[in-house]
Amino acid sequence: GSKLSLRPAALGWALVAAFTGSLCLGAENGKADLARRIIEKTGVKKGICLDIGCGAAALALEIARNSELQAICLDPDEKTVDAARAAADKAGLYGKGMTAAKGSFSRLAYPDYCGNLIICGDEFIAGRRERDFKEMRRLLNPNGALFIGQSAEAGKRGQKLERAQLESWLKEA
Repeated sequence: GSKLSLRPAALGWALVAAFTGSLCLGAENGKADLARRIIEKTGVKKGICLDIGCGAAALALEIARNSELQAICLDPDEKTVDAARAAADKAGLYGKGMTAAKGSFSRLAYPDYCGNLIICGDEFIAGRRERDFKEMRRLLNPNGALFIGQSAEAGKRGQKLERAQLESWLKEA
């Protein structure tokens, strides 16, 4: 089964949500269900959602559809950003609920505490990809939430994210 666990972070994060499980997130309704669960469990419904490493941007797209959050997809790969823009445009959300920008993961061009919700929509299938968790912490609003994790399906498509690995990244922040 799937498991969504939320816990206040002793690491100084406002909230850390980790998702693991067998829910197939490849299907569109899987991403929509996950987006609704994230919104429900975190309570974050308005503001800015930063998708740091957006992958196909399917999760950010569903968050924009199911909330009043403005989803901003960020990735250093131009083709990924172009695909995210195309997905948002096709859904009628580009510029109206979702945008995409190319940028380095090490220092993002956004002000401190601007992110009400931070996600990593690519589910780490290509590993950490130089994401800086200190940078995510800088961007996270004190009343915001960070959602990071990986579905069992994503673990089969790429690098499997282990809990100990994730906890070690969070401790760095």
